[in-house]
Amino acid sequence: MSKSKSLYQIDEDWRALEDALWESDGILTEEMEETFAELLQAHGDKAEGYVALIQIAIEEEKMYKSQAKRLTDLAKSAGTRAKSLKDRLLVSMQQRGDTEYETPIGKVKVTPNGGNAPLVLTVDDPAELPERFQRVTVSADTDAIRAALDEGDAEAQKIAYEAERGEHLRIR
Repeated sequence: MSKSKSLYQIDEDWRALEDALWESDGILTEEMEETFAELLQAHGDKAEGYVALIQIAIEEEKMYKSQAKRLTDLAKSAGTRAKSLKDRLLVSMQQRGDTEYETPIGKVKVTPNGGNAPLVLTVDDPAELPERFQRVTVSADTDAIRAALDEGDAEAQKIAYEAERGEHLRIR
């Protein structure tokens, strides 16, 4: 058996061996036993290779996430620095009564903010607002639904059911 077979090809060979075993009424020939041993070895070798590749990919993912966090932190820092510098220049220009500067590398101008005027609420708790000024968000209480299903609640059974759990690989 060739070591270059893919996992899918090994699985196909395994199914072919199972079919041959059914056709022979469960009687293992010497050739079938050899094929069985080769398939076990090939599958074990291939699984070992997969585990190694999965572990490498997991470590790469951690590294990339770490780098992404580092770059995100740097971007936030640069953005904060730019905002701080803009705010300082704005205050300085406002204090001096300046509205515009033109420099060799760029033009800066004090302009009014667009959009709606800022809204200031005079109440601390939004629940104190009249109902017409409140936004209500509805979401499923999955814990309550699960408990009702466990109790055999007919209404819960009309709206939900518990699906079978999936499976995953754990590599140690």
